[in-house]
This record gives sequence, structure tokens and C-alpha cells, in this order.
Amino acid sequence: MERKLDAYAELVVRTGVNLQSGQTLFIQSSITAADFVHRVMRFAYQAGASYVHVDWQDETGTRIWYEMAPEEELAKRPDWMVRVYNQLLDQNAAFLYVLSPFLEDMDGIAPNRLDLGSDALYAATADVTNRLMNNEASWTVMAVATKPWADKVFPEIAEDKRVERLWETLFDVLGLNQENPLTVWEKRMKALAEKAAQLNKESFRFLHYKGPGIDLAVELPVSHRWLSGRLENKQGVFFTGNLPTEELYTTPLKRGVNGFFKGTKPFTFEGNVVTDFSLTFKNGEVVEIESMDGADELRRMLQFDEGARFAGEVALVPVHSPVARSGRLFYQPLLDENASCHIALGHAYSSALAAGQELTAQEREEAGINSSGVHYDLMIGSETLFVTGERWDGTMVPIFEKGDWANTFKGEDER
Repeated sequence: MERKLDAYAELVVRTGVNLQSGQTLFIQSSITAADFVHRVMRFAYQAGASYVHVDWQDETGTRIWYEMAPEEELAKRPDWMVRVYNQLLDQNAAFLYVLSPFLEDMDGIAPNRLDLGSDALYAATADVTNRLMNNEASWTVMAVATKPWADKVFPEIAEDKRVERLWETLFDVLGLNQENPLTVWEKRMKALAEKAAQLNKESFRFLHYKGPGIDLAVELPVSHRWLSGRLENKQGVFFTGNLPTEELYTTPLKRGVNGFFKGTKPFTFEGNVVTDFSLTFKNGEVVEIESMDGADELRRMLQFDEGARFAGEVALVPVHSPVARSGRLFYQPLLDENASCHIALGHAYSSALAAGQELTAQEREEAGINSSGVHYDLMIGSETLFVTGERWDGTMVPIFEKGDWANTFKGEDER
């Protein structure tokens, strides 16, 4: 366990943020993950970090704030936080977000109080979020095992074994049970980059999703490009945004999504699980929702702002990815989105457009892509999903067949 935790920490530093000598590393983490963060700090300094700063998060303290702070204070924008982030971005810091799923407990707190705090935070950090999503700096999101998360994922095994089982599952999907994990990831990133290049050569106008429970047409911007988990910041340094990552993704036109889909996996919103849901789009906007469980949470998500009702990302993931092969639903987008094709509502990645890293807010709007304070991944992949690309001349090209890459897009080791 100690060896694998160290390997995970090294992977985060070397392959994740790809920390460069002399860089500052900014880490945001729950205080419960202190042991793992300390491991990361050691590898960061070994890699030449000039300084490692940790923004410790206290879930209990956050709950007390939502319970007891005056409403006018909940609604205040944390401008000091924005100044810190912008200064770090200006200084070419790297950013690491350590997720501790299911630790936050907001049961019993009035929704309007939660909305006041989250609205203020999103409004204050919108420009910072846009800078990060434009890859001005290296950033990585990863997760550590927690007791509540393990209880959710492995309810059928003995309670005292669940956290260890979750850690082992994470190690497996991250390739940490293999020899030379850094080499494993290098090979994986190379294969994804080759597929992205192949898709970019096609320059599709539309994607057509067909199968039981889905009939969706997605129009893509003329200047769209497919990206993999290996990204490049403005300094020309490659990094990996999500660990794990198996997706190829791009951004759709805001008004270019039409049709319907039934979600193939549940998703969580503010700690609530939404299951058995379907959405219908018209001219890009969600115009109808159905849900057997969590409909109120789904409506709240869609009402966050105007952009929450429009798509900001479409992503392709085969059903045999390492996360999918685990056979587990993780109730956490970082993992679940790497087991399934998905579509995200909310903010679009302008980096998925040619020269997109330079776009202003006005230019984003002119390019026809979505802007929002949220970004939620909804899973639509299955073994019955077919995805076809439509070229500008109307030629149809199979991309996915029965949830897997069509032969044209398979590498030699996949055929």
C-alpha cells in the first residue's frame, strides 16, 4: 500500500501536472487527505518545485458556515480568492485538486442558502475558471479513497474492507499495479493522441448518436478540434488534466444539439444521486426532462444559469476502458466519465477550438460555444451505442459501433 501510494503521488507530479523546476505547486485538498498530500509535496520538491502551497478544505467547517453565517455573508464574492488565483496563474503555477468524494454533508441545509454560497463562488471565479479551462496553466484533478465513498461503491463487502478495496480499484484503473506506471501512462497518452489526430483530420460537421434510448445529432464548430487527456499549457508544457483519463472530447455548438438521450449511469449533484433520467434538446437547449429519482436536483442544476441548459462538451470513451472493466459505478464524474461516452451540460472548453486559448468572453459567444458557471458530465455510453460522423459533403463515417471504436479508428493492438 505504501509503495502504491507513493507511485500515485509520483504519477500526479510527473504525469499529472508535469511539474517543472522552479514552479510553484498549488494544491487544494481536504484535511482528511493530509497523508497523501504530504507524499505529493515530497515528490514535488524532488521535481524542483520552488514552493508548494496547500489550500486545506474542512468539510465540517464549510457546513457550519452554510448553517450559521448571515445570508448577506453567504452571498458575498470572495474577491481575495480571485486575486490569489490570478496571481498564481500570472506566475505560471501548477494546480492540483485532490478530490475526497462524499465527505461533504449538506443534508438539512436550506437549498437557498446553498445557492447563495455557490452562486457567489461561481460568479467570483468565472474568469479564473475560464483561464484554467483555456489551459493557461497546468492542472490536474484526482481522487483519494474515503470511507463514505467506499461505502457507496462497495456496500456488499465487509465494512472494514471497503476503503482498502476502493484504493486497490483506483490503483488498478490508474495502472499502478503494473510495472513502470509512468511508462504505462506515456503509452496510453500516445495512443489517445493518435486517435485525436485521426478525428481532427476528418473535421466532422455533425455527430449522430443512435441506439436504444438515444437519438441525438450534435453540430460541431468549423474550428473544433478533438483533445485527449494530455493537454498543453500556454508555455508549451504537456500535462494530464484528469487522472485517470480515457476520453477524447470536443466542444459542440451551443445551439447545435437536437434529439434526446436516456442517461446510462447515475450522476451526483451537490451530493444527491440522480438516476433513471432522460433529456430532450431543441436548438441546443434542454426543453424536457424526465427522472424517476432526483428530478428536483436535476431541475436545480439546469436552473443554475442560462448556460446550464446547453451542452459544453461531447466525449468518446469505449466500454472496455480500464474504468469500465472495473465493473463499478463510482458516483464520481472523474471516474465514471472515463467508463462511458458522455455529454456535459454547462461551460465549454474553448481550448477545443483552433486558437481557442486566446478567445475572450465575447469571442466565445461569437464562436457559438456555451458559457456557464457549471460543467456536469452525463453518461450516454453503452454496448448498444453507435456514433457516426458526418463530413461537410454529407459522407457518413462510423466512429463507434456497439460502444467501441469502429475499425477505422482502432490501433493495431486493438484490432
